[in-house]
Amino acid sequence: MKNPEIPKHLIEEIRQGNCAAFIGAGFSAPAVPDWDTLLSRISESTGIEDQTRERIRRLLGSERSSLRGVFDREAAAQILRERLGSDFGKVLNDAVRRTTDSGIYAVEERKRLLYQIPFQSILTTNFDHMLNGTIGNPDIYRESLRKAREPWFNLFSWSTGDRLSGVIKLHGDIDSISEGSDP
Repeated sequence: MKNPEIPKHLIEEIRQGNCAAFIGAGFSAPAVPDWDTLLSRISESTGIEDQTRERIRRLLGSERSSLRGVFDREAAAQILRERLGSDFGKVLNDAVRRTTDSGIYAVEERKRLLYQIPFQSILTTNFDHMLNGTIGNPDIYRESLRKAREPWFNLFSWSTGDRLSGVIKLHGDIDSISEGSDP
């Protein structure tokens, strides 16, 4: 597939600080487990009994793209959460963080490229540890999406390389999960 040309008016709007990036699950995909792998890893926890582990395996056997497969995966997640109780956050955190060097490298390269684009804000549904940010709330949304527009050259701190426009995590942040807390 040829790389499509980016419309000039879009480039100008980004430079003017009029655009926010939306980052979905694919961004972190090389470094975090997919849904089935995550649920399987959580089911391997010592807090899960063999009978429940087998039930999770059967639920994950349904076709992913079918409506039943979607509901079975939601059921598996709920069963694991209930069985693990206050340990769920820690087990989830550990399962998400098991990755490979190549996965981390791929996401770090994506972040390097993303941070070079002067978006006013970056919104993400990713709650994982790969893209650091602030958990969203009404004040943060208002500030990030309606703030005074800065020229593109003011969106970065050139001495540190840090973005001044923030990453907002719409679904929470795994780093805020502590033992016994609700994710």
